[in-house]
Amino acid sequence: MVAANMGIELESLEVDIEADWDARGTLAMGDYPIGLTAIRCTTRVTIPHDVKGDRADRLLRSAEKYCVVLNTLRNGVPVESTFSLRQLEV
Repeated sequence: MVAANMGIELESLEVDIEADWDARGTLAMGDYPIGLTAIRCTTRVTIPHDVKGDRADRLLRSAEKYCVVLNTLRNGVPVESTFSLRQLEV
């Protein structure tokens, strides 16, 4: 969205996500954390050859600054969850 707003057509965009977690917590196998303990995001963008200098730098800075997912993960948000269980009658 940032590139489109700047009028830059991307040649390619690749995102790789890696995370650390310990399945033992999810499986209740002891006092281990439940959920991810670290996340690493690698983003690779290819831009046209005519986008140079400050404009390319501004794209990189703005894309990271205004990334909704990245900012949510870094800052957290309140999470509300509801679980329900129904049993079919025989």
